[in-house]
Amino acid sequence: MEKPAKGQLQQYMKYYPKDRILIITKEELKHSREETLKTIFRYLGVDDSFYSDCFTTVMKNKAEIKRRPINNLGWAARKFTYKLSFRKGSKMARLLYRFITHCSYYLFSKPIKRPWADESLRRNISEYLRDDINRFREFTGKKFESWNI
Repeated sequence: MEKPAKGQLQQYMKYYPKDRILIITKEELKHSREETLKTIFRYLGVDDSFYSDCFTTVMKNKAEIKRRPINNLGWAARKFTYKLSFRKGSKMARLLYRFITHCSYYLFSKPIKRPWADESLRRNISEYLRDDINRFREFTGKKFESWNI
């Protein structure tokens, strides 16, 4: 397999200086959301003291992501509950929405099987990406300890 001549990040480097690129990981948002959002706000030059309770809202959980509607009824149920999610109301309305969402989603969807790679393939991919990942770590100054490479 031939590697691309330039990485994803390098293509932007010819247009933007390093200080105009901010790298944030999903793990940072998950484990230290408030501080990470303050970092983003400072980077954007806006008030970093702003905070909203909606910043803690998780839009999708892993169980929902790993399922797929099985027919048109499943897609319709998903679309209907998605529209409901934008309506504000009482606590009872939110609980009812959550109940309807989960029931319709699980009744009309099926689990998506997680792809599996054997150890040999994992080693090959790790070796293939190692230099790129090390350059990325060097560029960002971050360790990315949760990565397997």
